[in-house]
Amino acid sequence: MKGVVDAICSTDKHKNSLQCKTGGLHRTVVGTNEIADLVKMQCSMMGAWGEATANGDLVQYRTLDFGGGPFANRTFLHIAHPTDSDFEFASYTFPGFVGAVTGFTKNIAQSEIGYCLPKGHIPKGTYNGENDAFAIRDILQFAKSSDHAVEIAEAASRTWGIFLGFGDYNTKKFDMILYDEETVQPLTYQNTTTLTSQKVVKDVAYIDKHCQPSHDDTITKVIESQYGNITAEIVAQYFPHEMKSGDVHTAVYDFTSKDTYLSHGITDADGHYISDAYAQPFLKFNNDDLWNEPAPSQTASFPDIEHDIDLG
Repeated sequence: MKGVVDAICSTDKHKNSLQCKTGGLHRTVVGTNEIADLVKMQCSMMGAWGEATANGDLVQYRTLDFGGGPFANRTFLHIAHPTDSDFEFASYTFPGFVGAVTGFTKNIAQSEIGYCLPKGHIPKGTYNGENDAFAIRDILQFAKSSDHAVEIAEAASRTWGIFLGFGDYNTKKFDMILYDEETVQPLTYQNTTTLTSQKVVKDVAYIDKHCQPSHDDTITKVIESQYGNITAEIVAQYFPHEMKSGDVHTAVYDFTSKDTYLSHGITDADGHYISDAYAQPFLKFNNDDLWNEPAPSQTASFPDIEHDIDLG
């Protein structure tokens, strides 16, 4: 976050601005990066394996439902080549956002849902700790397996409740947890229904975009309609559109081919959706190709930065 501020304040246009001299821009950047805790995003996730999928391997799904705003148009895939951890990691993210809400590595793929209760009920949580998005970033950057991802979550200074799912590229195992201030609760396809009131479907762990417990059976019907034949391509083709879940972006992870399918929405100048991500075509990326992409050899330059940023 300091790097973002330093870059803006190093330009001739902004270096003498009040925002840069008083530290106001730094507070703005920090506050913007807190948005994942300030707004409880509603999303969907699924991990399917065994009898549910066409080849028995894991297929994982994640949607981001946030509502209108500038995010969909500015979604991009960022491949990080960190010098303080052992491997590259990918984040489907936004400019200036240093945490993570959707991402994958050579070890794991991640899904997330904000923990929402029915009207009148507020989940327990605190702002005194590590922002959820920063905790997810730590997991992506350092977790060597889905088990390790859960260990990092358990050790975190947790804030607000979210559901997290971690698929493991080596074991083809899917771990789902309820992550909140008090505890990390392991979830399985059998016991998730105690929180969601959804039907138990063998070898499929899933949560829809509604406040829990949810009484909407759309996701269950979609799963059952493809049960035994589920592949990443089928999920990308049918699930988001039929569920109407994923306005900002959607990710599908194939643990056999190590391909990732990504889509994002399109909004107008006022942040209203022209097309949701679930109605958009997917782009298919091979993960190994992404990891083998050479790291940048020099600092990138942004010649249009002075035209794009107005500090007021």
